Amino acid sequence: LDPKSHVSETIPKLVDELLSNNNEDQIAIRQGVRYVARLVQQQKQKLTSQQQLPIPEAQPLELKLSEYGLIDNLNWQPIQRRPPKAQEVEIQVKAVGLNFRDVLNALGLLKEYYAQVLGITNVEQLTLGLECVGVIASVGDNVSQWQVGDEVMAFVPNGFSSFVTTAAEFVMAKPKQMSFPEAATLPLTFFTAYYGLQHLAKIQPGERVLIHAAAGGVGQAAVQIALQAGAEVFATASPPKWDFLKSLGVQQIMNSRTFDFASEIMHLTQGAGVDIVLNSLNGEFIDKSFAVLYQVRIISYNKTGIVAG
Repeated sequence: LDPKSHVSETIPKLVDELLSNNNEDQIAIRQGVRYVARLVQQQKQKLTSQQQLPIPEAQPLELKLSEYGLIDNLNWQPIQRRPPKAQEVEIQVKAVGLNFRDVLNALGLLKEYYAQVLGITNVEQLTLGLECVGVIASVGDNVSQWQVGDEVMAFVPNGFSSFVTTAAEFVMAKPKQMSFPEAATLPLTFFTAYYGLQHLAKIQPGERVLIHAAAGGVGQAAVQIALQAGAEVFATASPPKWDFLKSLGVQQIMNSRTFDFASEIMHLTQGAGVDIVLNSLNGEFIDKSFAVLYQVRIISYNKTGIVAG
């Protein structure tokens, strides 16, 4: 039903559909027009420069959301560049890492959190893009480790912008062998994995680590960090991704779509279980993960479904 139409207009159309004899299972009503899903074969076309969205170089822009829940309402809005303070740098953004949190923000699934914790009640106050890659455009008076023109990766509050200003301590050098889009995938995934395994769990050589969803971004980073630390990795992933994980050096791989991983781990370890769990799954997966822990070091970075208490 059309979210922008009055209930007096949408209810009669809903009743008509329920009483009709058609077999359509996906129907959308927009501005009084009835749409149904159809697949139509079309020749693949490469976008020409005339079809691409023009972005004026002289005007800095930021991607903003005008209404929760509707991705179509994302639009570029003009902004003013903010000069860096003494301990900050300004970055000309070249690529942005898109994270699941950005999707949750756009869909409005975190709006209660933002209202209660951060005081953000207007969707237009919301910023998107937690990480970016670009070139240093200017530096604050007390910044000496970065120079204009340096290629960097950074944690930022609003990465979907032409220019963004952030604290110098949140910036790191971009690997020279990587392109801007490749490097944009690194900061948050490796920071999350490193902070969880090294800082919180204090992983040690010889320990057993269970990494859920190991073929995902954080999972891949965690696998590399755990193997480098000399740990034994037990990973879960969907079967089509097992060969990829084997190429990373993982030998013990289980299905992330069932709860069988718990009994498999206990069998492989002769009942000893694992020392650390890096978790991103919800529900019973959390209970099963606790069941295989030798000592309680479980790190969860999932957005929902975390056990309280």
